[in-house]
Amino acid sequence: MIRRSWKAYPRCQCIKLLVIGLCVTVWLGVGPVRAQTVHLPLGHWAYDLMDRFDTRGLFKLVGYDSKPLTRREVTDIIRQVNANRSRLTDLERDLLDELTGEFVDELGETSVPEREVESHLVTIGNPLNRLYLDGRVHHRTELIAGPVDQARNETILSLRGRSRFDGVVAFSGDLQYRNVSGVGPVDITVDRPRGLLYSIDDRNRHHSLIRGSMVFRFRWFRFFFGKGNMHWGPALRTSTIVSNQVPPFPMYKFIANLWGLKYTYFHGFMVNDGLDHIPGHPLDIPQRKYWAGHRLDFQFGDNVRFAAQETIVYGERGLEPLYILPVTTYYVADQNLAGDDKRNIAFDALYRARPNLKLYTQLHISDWWITEFARAIKPFKDRSARWIALAGLRAVDPYGLDNTDLRIEYTRMEPYVYTQRRPRNVYQYQLRHLGTYLQPNSDNIFIELRHRPRRDWLLSVHSQMTRHSNTWIDNIGDGDIYGVEDLARDKDFLGGEMERTMSTGLHARLEFRRRQFIEMRYSATRIRPVDFINQVPGAIFWDHRVLFQVSLDY
Repeated sequence: MIRRSWKAYPRCQCIKLLVIGLCVTVWLGVGPVRAQTVHLPLGHWAYDLMDRFDTRGLFKLVGYDSKPLTRREVTDIIRQVNANRSRLTDLERDLLDELTGEFVDELGETSVPEREVESHLVTIGNPLNRLYLDGRVHHRTELIAGPVDQARNETILSLRGRSRFDGVVAFSGDLQYRNVSGVGPVDITVDRPRGLLYSIDDRNRHHSLIRGSMVFRFRWFRFFFGKGNMHWGPALRTSTIVSNQVPPFPMYKFIANLWGLKYTYFHGFMVNDGLDHIPGHPLDIPQRKYWAGHRLDFQFGDNVRFAAQETIVYGERGLEPLYILPVTTYYVADQNLAGDDKRNIAFDALYRARPNLKLYTQLHISDWWITEFARAIKPFKDRSARWIALAGLRAVDPYGLDNTDLRIEYTRMEPYVYTQRRPRNVYQYQLRHLGTYLQPNSDNIFIELRHRPRRDWLLSVHSQMTRHSNTWIDNIGDGDIYGVEDLARDKDFLGGEMERTMSTGLHARLEFRRRQFIEMRYSATRIRPVDFINQVPGAIFWDHRVLFQVSLDY
């Protein structure tokens, strides 16, 4: 019989977040509170444009790689890029005007044409105290031809609100209703409020999503609490430690800017994955777990950025006071506790080698072994050396191709990186890794070329290859996220049977009206599976996908 306390229910958890937020606000709130705008949501079209401007060296923002950015930070970027307007191409000026039109309240007086000013479904109040309501309709149809033919339709209706009250507080909210229908196999889905796994028929599926946040700004820091997600690192596609692929989760967070540094801290409240509470299952684990992290961003001159970050996952108990404190070093704190929590440390760096070219890297070390020299000198063999390395570059207008971007990224994930001796502390949430999308014992190389022939057209082509191995030794696979980690043996990266996946895709998008798009995507994937997924070794099969989607933003 499973016993659940009041802590397990999201409504009570939100009340706890509110109480914590108010307490911290009162405790630290010395001095007047000033108005603060909300974050720019991850996935917003502006991030790709700002990344292009960053590659060209058109602005400088400490902590730019810690996202989401606040609207205040985006406003600062717009002002700096406008100061370098003479260096922009005609197409870049048009896109900058479109972005400026979404920030006219924050910018005040602007010379942007009236047609570029963002319209809203509902606008209430004056420029200093204003409430916006916007609607969005999104529909996509996906056709899949492969080992199992499928056809899926997805419709999303969304109502979003955003406020700006000068001298008090700012908040944002997003209410979504999603319907999925089609013909396909029985799907496995997570009951998000409780973290339970259940099977449904893919022909008819409904669910709703609610997220929101409140932001306060004090003299030298910002305090945030609500439900959302984050992305830490210079790569837009993935991150090894805090990735935007994580579903939104309740958290509180604060960001401090002092002495040319940016410090970010968060503490998240999560529900364990779908294997929780299956009676008799060996991974029957407690329901509640927590995820905390902090990050420090540095800027050296105009062309070099560096950041260090730590995260920790723990559970089977209430809030840990040592992890609530923003300035605690998790490695030291965990050593003073049971030592069973999942600790991670990562470093990332970016170098703008020349105008229009930047290089970046990120190194993630899990349950880091650096204090044991005998292990530290064997990073490729010792099984306790669990790390992920990411390296990439972005080039703007390569080889004289105007309005073109080239991106190349390589990611290598060693065995056992996200595993932990306590299954509750595995580095994932709702069956998704908190970091990169790769499985342990894998690597991936990704190449993408994007081109804009006109402002309203975006064309891209990409190719990638993923290799994944599951080396079975004593019935324990080092590609298994739940692999036991207490055996004294060396690891073997990509040893034994290996699955190789190669994919190529095309993408075309037309903006026929402001913020209203029609898109088409095609991808062809060649897969050579191995016997651990019940396929014939050496066999090859193909997967073809065509996606049509329409997005209307009001």
